[in-house]
Amino acid sequence: MLKLEAVVARSFHESVAAAADAIVQEGGWIEGHTLLSDAMAVLVFVVPAGAQAALLDRLHAAGIAARPVVPASLPPASSSPASSPPPSRPALRRDGDLRGQLTLLFSNASGDLRRAVPAFQ
Repeated sequence: MLKLEAVVARSFHESVAAAADAIVQEGGWIEGHTLLSDAMAVLVFVVPAGAQAALLDRLHAAGIAARPVVPASLPPASSSPASSPPPSRPALRRDGDLRGQLTLLFSNASGDLRRAVPAFQ
């Protein structure tokens, strides 16, 4: 799974829509999402296997500076560099598509969407 993350200062809805548009424009689709107040959004998506670099470029063009969570060139923490295998490609689905997860963290989030509601009389 390709795992990406980005910290954004734009509005929550605008950023989520821009990320979804970038994924769709690269021939992908959204499989699921988790929205945590106005502080974080996680999009689970699928894109064609060759679209990884183009997706990153499109996200950057949309103002979402996404980056891999852990670069693929780093060996796993539990193995020594001398004995680690060469970096692997992101896992592909059976149909050849690439599954990914984009985590958007909102720097201007309040974390609280509660609204004051007057008491009943």
